Amino acid sequence: MSDTLATPQQKNFLMPGSRPLLVLIALCGLLLRIGGLNKPVEYDEAYTVVEFSSRSWWAVISDYSLPNNHILHSLLVRASLLSFGQHAWSIRLPALLAGLGMIVAAYFLGKALYSRETGLVAAALVAYFPEMLRFSTSARGYTLVGLFSLLIFWLAQRAVRQPGPRNWILMAVCSSLGLWTIPIMLYPAGGAYLWTALEGPRNRKFFAGWLASGLGTGLLTGLLYSPALVFSGWRRVLANGFVQPVDAKKYFDWLLVSRLRDTWGSWTNHLPWLLTAILVGGFLLSLILHRKIGSSRWSLPLILLAECTLLVLTRRPEVFDRFWFWLLAPLLVWSAGGLVETVRLLPGRRPIGPTVLIWLSVAGLVISTAASLPQLTQNLDKVSNTQASASYIAQQLQPGDVVLVGYPNNAALWYYLMELGVPRTAWQADANAKRFLVLLATNQRDESLESIFKSYKLDPARVDLANSILLTEFGKIQIYSCPPLR
Repeated sequence: MSDTLATPQQKNFLMPGSRPLLVLIALCGLLLRIGGLNKPVEYDEAYTVVEFSSRSWWAVISDYSLPNNHILHSLLVRASLLSFGQHAWSIRLPALLAGLGMIVAAYFLGKALYSRETGLVAAALVAYFPEMLRFSTSARGYTLVGLFSLLIFWLAQRAVRQPGPRNWILMAVCSSLGLWTIPIMLYPAGGAYLWTALEGPRNRKFFAGWLASGLGTGLLTGLLYSPALVFSGWRRVLANGFVQPVDAKKYFDWLLVSRLRDTWGSWTNHLPWLLTAILVGGFLLSLILHRKIGSSRWSLPLILLAECTLLVLTRRPEVFDRFWFWLLAPLLVWSAGGLVETVRLLPGRRPIGPTVLIWLSVAGLVISTAASLPQLTQNLDKVSNTQASASYIAQQLQPGDVVLVGYPNNAALWYYLMELGVPRTAWQADANAKRFLVLLATNQRDESLESIFKSYKLDPARVDLANSILLTEFGKIQIYSCPPLR
């Protein structure tokens, strides 16, 4: 046997086929995520269901009163609600499936950029990464955007190597669907098209395909948003307060740095420091050794960095951690590439080195999954204070009662009341109500019974607040019965 090359028999023994390992990795990713499907419903998730997904199909695609409506995701949540009923797990099912899809897409991107070994290590990292678990069990559209981002980066590689209508069409479709989910898809889509323009061959046919795909993205996105543009107005879609540039002085003095620091903290908070250091080292190696370990002239991460920097500095968006979620999986792919392909460059038994990294990654993933299983049943039985409050109110509610609750507990309470079959009219402000059931959060410093009535544009002077009765408490939530003055 050669000192530098393993025999085919050794390769087969050390490295089984990619498909069974990928299935194992995806299964571990699923088990790691199942426990989070029943966690307490958060404000944005609840608002999505109450105000968008629980209404008609037409309302979902035409109502852009708030960018909280991640339209494609809201449609998928509605389909899940109609198919399985309203449960925490059913509203999170689309995000979960997209999160699992990201594991497979990371494999194909890693394989296209580097090798199948890199693809498998990248898939294991995406399956394990704590921030991936969090977003995969949140009923929001961020994992959909993450999936489409991985797909267009993979398609961009194919478009450069195999120029043809299919890859250009698929790039346009994935970009448009991502934009229809959340407009931040502009960042990965723009980076992918910029990279293909620089990397692709210099000929008329390639340029025509590239231009047609880009124009197709714009036209298809406009068509998908047309109901919202017509019925909600273009300002709601393109110029709402959530997408307006932040004041430049505030932005560059402290906000941008603060948001980026928070993002880094959320990405690494539950990650062992040694793994963080290894991943950062792998990413740096992928940049430094790009020409030796990569298959492209232009570095995709550097192109993305330049494009995102330009857009962020000119547009000044609010860059919360969720803003950057689409970038996390590609970063893990590049980190895996830097580690695996650098090991391949080392002298000695080069095919064995990357295989060892695969087994280490998969073994670590399996151990983490096994360690999480005892907590699985505990998480499935959790009931939040807001959920307990909703159950109590549903039992106490009488005809003519109105439920009032302040932000940010309002959307979650509405969601749980809907889950219990309570009609929407129960929490709609009515000055002629026979009784007000008011939820007061004692951990909200500025919240009071009077402030809650004012938030609903109801006059507190018309309510007998002095004779309000504290009915019960669930943690920091108090439930009062407030009779109106007659």
